[in-house]
Amino acid sequence: MPLFEGQEHYQRLMKLAMDTSWSGILIADREGQYLFANRRYEELTGWSNEVVQELDSQVLGQYLIREKVSTVDLVLQQKKEVLLVQSSSCDERIFLVRGVPYFDQSGAVAYVICHLLELSALQHYTDSLESSRRKSQHVFEDFVKIADQNGAYSEKIIFRSQAMYQVMEQINLVAQTDATVLIRGESGVGKELFAKRLHDASSRRGQPFIRLNCSAIPDALLESELFGYEAGAFTGGSAKGKKGLLEHANRGTMLLDEIGTMPVSLQSKLLRVLQEREYTKLGGHEPIQADVRFIAATNADLEGMVREGSFREDLYYRLNIIPIRIPPLRERKEDIPVLVRHFIRQLNSKYQLRKAVSPEAMEVIAQRPFPGNVRQLRNFLERMALLSANDCLTREDVDRFYSSETLQDLSPEPFTFGKRSLQEMMDAYEKYILTEYKKRFKSSYKVAEQLGTNQSTISRKFRKYQI
Repeated sequence: MPLFEGQEHYQRLMKLAMDTSWSGILIADREGQYLFANRRYEELTGWSNEVVQELDSQVLGQYLIREKVSTVDLVLQQKKEVLLVQSSSCDERIFLVRGVPYFDQSGAVAYVICHLLELSALQHYTDSLESSRRKSQHVFEDFVKIADQNGAYSEKIIFRSQAMYQVMEQINLVAQTDATVLIRGESGVGKELFAKRLHDASSRRGQPFIRLNCSAIPDALLESELFGYEAGAFTGGSAKGKKGLLEHANRGTMLLDEIGTMPVSLQSKLLRVLQEREYTKLGGHEPIQADVRFIAATNADLEGMVREGSFREDLYYRLNIIPIRIPPLRERKEDIPVLVRHFIRQLNSKYQLRKAVSPEAMEVIAQRPFPGNVRQLRNFLERMALLSANDCLTREDVDRFYSSETLQDLSPEPFTFGKRSLQEMMDAYEKYILTEYKKRFKSSYKVAEQLGTNQSTISRKFRKYQI
């Protein structure tokens, strides 16, 4: 099949392509004689195609361009592409002009093609694109605002960055399904908050949202908490038995927080629930159907744990069907000012304060790394708001109160008389030890083994010190 249906169709198609171009197009020959001008060129200059063909480059150049320099002449002289910014001689318009040579077989310039773009029009297109982008964001914000007003969401997620818009769009899309979701992110980014938003945007909203923190419950009790147990299942248990969290979450959503801390012995049983959608209570025999949507959350390196054998590979793939990564604050610094204003309003309401952040202080806050992310930012603002004597929080306040949170303050030499309490010095030394062990051994399992304690204890302390 030929590329075009014939010479006539080809010519009509090329003319349409030229006439619908955003830029004015002018073609001249090696003598500087104008051969063709498209419709946009006529609109920009007021010279019709027929009139243009009666003029040479010098006359037209002098009429259109104040500098009396013809782009065509420059291309013919220099035998290369030329890009100029020129102004009209009859009004105040500014043009971006690009001249491109067309060479014949001997290497001589046979034709010159000029593209003329009015810079004000370019700005108009740019403004239109920006307006469309803002409009789409406003539509999304209006949707969130209406949902919040209707009580659909328990807590607002405050953001402005494009990275977070993408995360929220992904959450709203995934919420329409029952697919298992794995939320990844550093400590303090608000993984539980995003999991709750996913639940509230789903068809299961109004049903239970149950959170199980896998690191907060001793390994020996975790299985009974998750699955429940029958009467007489073990010594010390309730004589009536107990419902597990899975049963409480029926028809709703379960968040398995800190999933990386779940003991391997329990991982196989969780895998069965995800695969078969049923489980059995401790001491029981009858399978129970699990009508539950699962969301897992972690800041652990699950891939590394799979390689070292501390996390089941099959469970990892079953959980990682829909991965959602929450970016840390350092990757979305444009969110920090809106978060600061939001938290300051909350703190003013909670403590009956009248605090405000100066522009200089806001600029400094936005440049801080906040390794503890949103949680650390809020704690820092609360400390600064309560302890500063100034209603308008200054750059000096930021420097003074932020420095107390840095790792430098938690040095390996905490025994400095008169500076800190005994508990502060003990915490500082413990954090230093755990930080150094984490750098060397990477996972909480390895650190626990080296320090002679259990992994859940190490995980709790990692969270406590935001390591």
